[in-house]
Amino acid sequence: MATRAQKIRLGLFMLLSFLMLFGSVGVLAGLQLWNPRDIYFVRYRESVSGLEIGAAVKMKGVRVGRVEKIRVAKDAESVEVTLALDPQTPVTVDTRGVVAAIGITGLKFIELTGGTAKSTPLKPNKKTSEIKAGESVLQTLTGKATDIATKMEAALNNVLALTNQANRTRVSKLLDSTT
Repeated sequence: MATRAQKIRLGLFMLLSFLMLFGSVGVLAGLQLWNPRDIYFVRYRESVSGLEIGAAVKMKGVRVGRVEKIRVAKDAESVEVTLALDPQTPVTVDTRGVVAAIGITGLKFIELTGGTAKSTPLKPNKKTSEIKAGESVLQTLTGKATDIATKMEAALNNVLALTNQANRTRVSKLLDSTT
């Protein structure tokens, strides 16, 4: 049978163990509470497949925050992404949020681009704190491919016009007259 002193030591051990456990949980949870963040929004009209809550937000390759929330907007035509950024992040009205891929994994993050020191700072933590969506690499490539296809079609139409029956007849007569 345990003596009274052993019971007191066991009780103190259990009490200290619980205090340490709750203290650790409190500190870890408190890190989020004590670390103030500026909230901004980005509205994308394209798919954000691969972008997850907690994904990095970077500016010039430096991590400045994370994706806080992703939801389909009320208009059902766009996706609203909520960003939690470090308070020192220089976000201006001409800053753009571009969805970019990390390597070949398909995971996505948001790269904040543009923005100049001369531009007006964008105020955080308001419904109007919206960073404009930038054009992703896929959109840029699609646009360039469309331009190339249009130019190729024009070039082929010119070649067809040059090689029509009337021009072939003229070239044939010209070659016959030179011999």
